[in-house]
Amino acid sequence: MKSLAYRLSLLLLLAASAAAFMACAGGSGSSGFDISAASEGAAIQRALDERRCLDRKGLTICPANEGVVAAPGTPTSPTPVQTPEIDTTLDHTTSLGCALQPADNQCDLSVQFTPHGFPEGAEFLIAVRSNEANAPWVISPQQARELGNGALAAPLNIPVQGLEIQVAILVFESLPASLPTQVTELVETGADFAYVTHVLMLAPSS
Repeated sequence: MKSLAYRLSLLLLLAASAAAFMACAGGSGSSGFDISAASEGAAIQRALDERRCLDRKGLTICPANEGVVAAPGTPTSPTPVQTPEIDTTLDHTTSLGCALQPADNQCDLSVQFTPHGFPEGAEFLIAVRSNEANAPWVISPQQARELGNGALAAPLNIPVQGLEIQVAILVFESLPASLPTQVTELVETGADFAYVTHVLMLAPSS
């Protein structure tokens, strides 16, 4: 069961998004935030296109903020964040470097991000999938480590199946006793939130 802090954070997030949506829609129609019947891919794309969070089967899917993380040691803004969000250094207009392991065609990469507005004790993992059809999400076995000033970094070793990938930062109120190494859908991880990037270009280097 989600904590009160999570429920309040999600309520604030959906309320703000609903207000913006209704203003654009002229105050009529349904907000359509719960899209359980849609495929996960469709839900992710809609969240990215509309820059808002959507609920699907109990998982809140949100767009990650791209290209805005301060470097470690850089003072962060004192402006309080009213709703949960995640900033990343990732930018879909540039490539994401990784260290290629030619022997098994695997690549080691690290994703840096800064979470805002989450309750103390929240846990963060990353998941990555190839943009190939029906590719699974590969889940990081290691929790994100602190870099300073609120920034975190999470490592992951992934198979090189294609040069286009998508990254999801998973947020857990508490981690389950065990996690799968791969899933077809992010909801299978038991995460509370998934902050997803646009499709990124992978740039392996040896």
